[in-house]
Amino acid sequence: MIGGFFGLNGFTGPHEVGHLFGGIHQRCLNCAFGSCSQMAVRTTHGFIYNDNGISHRTLLSTGGCGQIELRWSNPDITTLNGVQTGDGRANLANKIRKRAERVSCFQPNPSTPQPIITTCTGPTVINNNMASTWTTPVPVNAVLPVSYLWEYSDNGINNWTQLGTSSSLTVNDPSTLPCFFILRVTVTDANNMADTCFIYVVKQPC
Repeated sequence: MIGGFFGLNGFTGPHEVGHLFGGIHQRCLNCAFGSCSQMAVRTTHGFIYNDNGISHRTLLSTGGCGQIELRWSNPDITTLNGVQTGDGRANLANKIRKRAERVSCFQPNPSTPQPIITTCTGPTVINNNMASTWTTPVPVNAVLPVSYLWEYSDNGINNWTQLGTSSSLTVNDPSTLPCFFILRVTVTDANNMADTCFIYVVKQPC
C-alpha cells in the first residue's frame, strides 16, 4: 500500500509498479556507475549513469547516489547526450515486456456500469376532485433490482417532499399539493447508477 505524501511525490508510485513486474532494487555499496549491487549473483533493475558529468539513477536504484529520474532501466534508451540508461543486467524494460501478460491477470478487466435512462409519464394538469397517477418504467440499461423515489417541490430547487417509493405514484387527494409543483422520480439500480425524470404539474382550478 502507498499512501499520503510518499504516494504522490518522489516517484514512489512508479517505483512500486516496477516491483509488480518483478523488478529488484539495485543497492550499491558505493556510487560507482552501472548495475552494481550487494546481491552480485542476481540481476537487479536499478542503474546509475553519468550524463554530462552529473550522476543519475533510475527508479529502482536505492543507493542514494545521484539524481533519481522517472525512468526504468533500459539499455535501448539513451539520454539526449547518447548515454545508455541500462545495461545487460539492469534492464527493467525487458522484465516488463516478459511479465506483461502475467501482470495483466492480477485483476479482471473492470466493467464500467452503463448510465441508466429514466422516463416518466402522467398528467401535467390535475384538479382536486380526481386522483392522479404517474408512472416510470424500468430505466434503460438498469441492472435489477432498482429503487424508486418520488418527490415534489414548489420551486424545483429545494424543499423536496417524499410522495412514494414504487414504480408508480397515485395521489388520491391532490388538494394537499400546491397549485404548481415539480414532480420528480429518481431511480437507482444495483450498480448505484441513478437518473431522475421531472414532470411540471399545474392544478386547475386552484
